[in-house]
Amino acid sequence: MSIEVEIRRKRLRLGWTQVRLGQIVGVRQATISRIESNAKKTSWGLLERILIALNVDIKDINAITNNFILKESDFDLFLKLLLAHSEIKTNILYNPIHCARIIIDAYSKGHLNFVNK
Repeated sequence: MSIEVEIRRKRLRLGWTQVRLGQIVGVRQATISRIESNAKKTSWGLLERILIALNVDIKDINAITNNFILKESDFDLFLKLLLAHSEIKTNILYNPIHCARIIIDAYSKGHLNFVNK
């Protein structure tokens, strides 16, 4: 099943409109509509926020996104976070879902900044 179909199916199962999902993940309805039509031009960070908002299990996220390749900027962002603190590596290994939610929440609220200095 494609990621577009999966996102739409999960959203409808929760009874959410595209507007509601957009409010939850911080984007406009038009962005959700575009993603449900063609998610391949969407950043991994936004797709991950959407899948977490829709309560998709991490093992299902891997199956849904197996055809996606991380954009270089998203991969760099992840590496900077991972290398910043050694305890993060341990937490990610033992509780990846919780860590992903914390990281996405902090980044979306502007608490994390990965700009090169």
